[in-house]
Amino acid sequence: MRATKVAVSILSVLAVTIGFLAATGDAQAACDLKGAYPQFAGKTLKIGTTGDSPPYNYRDPKDLDKITGMNADYMRAIGACLGMPVTFAVSDFSGLMPGVQAGHIDLGVSTVQYRPERALQVNFIVYMKGASGAVVRKDNPIKVASFADFCGLKAAATVGSAQRAQLDDINNTICAKNPMEITTTPGGLGGPMLVHNKRADFFFGVSSVQSYDLTMFRLAYTHTSDLMIGLVMSKQTVELSKAVTAAMKALQADGTEAKLYKEYLLDPVISLPAEFLDH
Repeated sequence: MRATKVAVSILSVLAVTIGFLAATGDAQAACDLKGAYPQFAGKTLKIGTTGDSPPYNYRDPKDLDKITGMNADYMRAIGACLGMPVTFAVSDFSGLMPGVQAGHIDLGVSTVQYRPERALQVNFIVYMKGASGAVVRKDNPIKVASFADFCGLKAAATVGSAQRAQLDDINNTICAKNPMEITTTPGGLGGPMLVHNKRADFFFGVSSVQSYDLTMFRLAYTHTSDLMIGLVMSKQTVELSKAVTAAMKALQADGTEAKLYKEYLLDPVISLPAEFLDH
């Protein structure tokens, strides 16, 4: 309970207010659902994110009070479509679901993996496949061609992440006879720095090269799975969840999402049709 209160308080203390911005002018013109959901027009859409995961969501180096990235611009486009000003609150990854449940934020976004047990606590809008990467020191000759090559190594991953769950699954199956030693970090640069300091052989995180300093690290292996990534929203905001889902579907249909993938150098193969999962 104490940990939950701390996580929620982080969201409140580190709130970063961002003006009402659309991803593009075309997005505003093509996606307009204010008439379909008039009860939300003009209301603020409060979004929680980690702000430390380029290219998905991170602080703009030119303006640290601004959150940018593929997901950040996507959320702004959703807000524009629904006529809702958007604000961002920055939190550790572990604070997103408690923040949603406590009502401090309307929506949490930071490559959150859908899991049935999580879906009992919050609603999910899935829209992306899980893509994970094994990051090693640039001077490390380690070669990884499959999960079997993880066996016996020292791994690092972010607490509560899809990659942390994958490592557990690999240890219980492929590497059962020679398991990895897994270290969990809160997020941000914690995992890569363990690799840099030679306390871990690799960090298992998002697969985009933009997320790492390529003068220090290299992406040794990329794996695209059938795991689903989604936005998380409160069980008490079903109608808002449906409105956000409708906006995402419209932005996928009008090409706005595809433009964001291209802008942030992401492979569109990881895109999934937006779907609201209400359990």
